[in-house]
Amino acid sequence: AHCWYGRAVIILAVINGGLGLQLARNTRGGEIAYGVVAGVALLVYLGTTAYSLKTNKTQEKDKEEPRGV
Repeated sequence: AHCWYGRAVIILAVINGGLGLQLARNTRGGEIAYGVVAGVALLVYLGTTAYSLKTNKTQEKDKEEPRGV
């Protein structure tokens, strides 16, 4: 449960940052820059999470199947 809670909090933090920029009445350029940086960071985060899940699944499968003799 802790892993999924952390993932949800990270995504909500990105959304909160964008809403904070609107509340602070930041310039349009600042909002665009935040969107680009946050979008790239979110894609990197989702990519590493997907890779981690795939790697863990592969390792579990290797543990279950005995190697050929």
